[in-house]
Amino acid sequence: MKAFQIQHQSVYARPGKIISWAKPPVCWIKLNCYGSYRGNLGNSGGGGIIRDCHGMAKAAFSSCFGNGTNNSAELKAILEGIRLRKRLLYFNVIIESDSRIVVDWLRKGSCTLWYLWDFWEYIVAELEGVNFLVLH
Repeated sequence: MKAFQIQHQSVYARPGKIISWAKPPVCWIKLNCYGSYRGNLGNSGGGGIIRDCHGMAKAAFSSCFGNGTNNSAELKAILEGIRLRKRLLYFNVIIESDSRIVVDWLRKGSCTLWYLWDFWEYIVAELEGVNFLVLH
């Protein structure tokens, strides 16, 4: 490269990170959800998968939510997953999301963003009578 007088930059690779997924206990399902957006108040969507205690996929979903924020996309993806869980008649569910703020809302039972309260109320209603845990 020096002979051709081509400049190059050194590339730094970050060390890898081991990620694992744990099966839910017997008689439980795990709902893994993910919301995504392109720029705040940009296109958003989400999806997820429901797996049983053997790790077998029972259902999956994805949706386009239109314009929204990162938190609205995460919340809407969880709502879609909870509604799918209801249609499949599962009543013991572990909800897993990578959104720390939404996980904290679910654990505390309170959403702190007023513009998401409508979706929050739908989630609370859908989880009534359901045994659930929330993981990050």
